[in-house]
Amino acid sequence: MQIAKSIFSDIVNVLISGGIIDEHVHKDLYHKLQDDLVLEEINNYLDWMGKKCVRTKDNYGFYCVFSESRKNKATRELLRKQFSEIVSKMEPLNDWLRLCRSIKDNSRIMQCGDTVTYGELITEVERSPLIMSQLKELVIKLGKASTSPKEQISSVLQYLVSNQYLHPTGNTGTTYIATAKWSVFYDELEYICTFNGINYDEIPEPEQGELI
Repeated sequence: MQIAKSIFSDIVNVLISGGIIDEHVHKDLYHKLQDDLVLEEINNYLDWMGKKCVRTKDNYGFYCVFSESRKNKATRELLRKQFSEIVSKMEPLNDWLRLCRSIKDNSRIMQCGDTVTYGELITEVERSPLIMSQLKELVIKLGKASTSPKEQISSVLQYLVSNQYLHPTGNTGTTYIATAKWSVFYDELEYICTFNGINYDEIPEPEQGELI
C-alpha cells in the first residue's frame, strides 16, 4: 500500500527522533498507523535502520524500538544506557501519578487523553497539606529549585511537557493533555516488574515484548 510521501516522512521522522505518535499530539499520523498495511510499509523502511514501530499495549500510541534481529554490541550498550535513564525517571514519575491520584481522589492511573489543568493543581495543593508535601518531595527529586507552590507546579509541568508526558492544549498554556508516553512508561514498568518477579496489578498484560 502506498501512502503520501509527506505523511510517510512525518511518521518516520517522529519515530526515529524518539517521539510517540498518539491520537492527541499526532492525530493524522496515528490514524494512518492504525492501518496494518501502512504500519507494514513503515516497518519495511525502518528495518533498514535496525528499528521497528510497535503499538503500546493499550493501543494508545506507536513508538520505535530496536529490531531484535539487528541488535549488536553497540546497540546493546545504547539500550543499557537508555534503560538506566528510564529507571532514574521512574520514581519521580510514580510520585507524579500518586499526586494526581490524591487530587482526583480515585485509584485510576493517568492515561493518554486525560487532562491536567494548572488551576486545579494550584487549588488542590493550597487546600491540602498532604498534597503540598507530595509536591515538594516531587520537586526535590526532579532537582528543581522552585520555592512557592505556583513555581513548583510550573516546574513539574515544564518537566512533563519537555519529556513528552504532557502536551499543552489551547492558547492559554494552563491546560495539558496526557500523551501515550504514559502508555510507554507502563509498558516499561511492566517489563521491569516481570524481569524482577514483581507483581504489578495495575499494568495490563503485555501483548509484545519489544522494549529491549
